[in-house]
Amino acid sequence: MHVESGSTTNHLFSKKISHYIEVITAEFTVEPFVEGSPGPHVQAAIQIAEEAGLKVEIGPFGNSITGDPNIILPLISSMLSAAVDNGATRISLQVTQV
Repeated sequence: MHVESGSTTNHLFSKKISHYIEVITAEFTVEPFVEGSPGPHVQAAIQIAEEAGLKVEIGPFGNSITGDPNIILPLISSMLSAAVDNGATRISLQVTQV
């Protein structure tokens, strides 16, 4: 399913999910990966999340954000776009109900 950020579909989807799920975690790894030296493609994704008021947990092999699905689900599209626009060649994403 392709959902664009800011679209009506995305807005309805996130509202429907949040009715059942109160908190989600999105874990993401942005490649190319250089341990200890996140490139602009990684920093761009992190910046989008931080600008939305989320705390980004930065790990040795990936990063994560946890919070309200009404904030995180629409944000994921923007994070992925920013990473690709800044040179990401691959992004792995896992979203989990907490």
